[in-house]
Amino acid sequence: MRRVAIAILLVGLCAQPLTTFAAGPNASAARALNGEIANINLVGVSFVDAIDYLRDLSGANINVNWRLLQDKNVTKDTQVHVRLRSVSMRKALQLILDEAGGSTPLTYFIDQGVIEITTQEAADSKLVTRVYDVGDLIVDIPDFAGPSMNLQQNSNTNNSTNGGGNSGGGSGLFSSSNNNNTTDKTATATERGNDLVSIITTTIRPDVWQVNGGTATIRFFRNRLIVTAPRSVQEMIGGRVE
Repeated sequence: MRRVAIAILLVGLCAQPLTTFAAGPNASAARALNGEIANINLVGVSFVDAIDYLRDLSGANINVNWRLLQDKNVTKDTQVHVRLRSVSMRKALQLILDEAGGSTPLTYFIDQGVIEITTQEAADSKLVTRVYDVGDLIVDIPDFAGPSMNLQQNSNTNNSTNGGGNSGGGSGLFSSSNNNNTTDKTATATERGNDLVSIITTTIRPDVWQVNGGTATIRFFRNRLIVTAPRSVQEMIGGRVE
């Protein structure tokens, strides 16, 4: 029996990227995003001042593509209203971006130690390639036939015993099934890998995949998934690209 449905639930927890993204210049920016902010009171504050506040508070390098945001009617003077306590900078930043963007989805990503703020559309146009080892997730786990339960036969056996008859030769409540009814439908590793690809492309941002008219690609090869997709998609599959 195929266990791909279970495997997809484990991808984000178990699949280990073959390349480490949290090292080098991106490490400090990642730490800043994960840092906790005790209190944020940004009510009626301009977008640019809110970003400056986070920059000063965290010490992180933050760059905003103001020209692109201006084209989407998101300006430095756009008002934000965010009040939070005991929250990570990552969450605070995303809420500020949601407030400022309105109907224009905004997002961020880390590039060479800089937290880049832009539109979701622009971020999705930049594809990142990651390779995931999913060999452990596509191992076929066979279904072994257990003992069969026969309540009718057990009842007849008890009646025969109570009547003084010979109950020899009868079987118990749980009897082994000598006839092997299991059908060998074991899928190959490639088939299970392709099933995993199909599940991902239909459940995780379906619109971005090339098979659905988008630009992102995913391929199964020798127990590995080779994924070229936006950072947001990579995060959903195997963790943050930082």
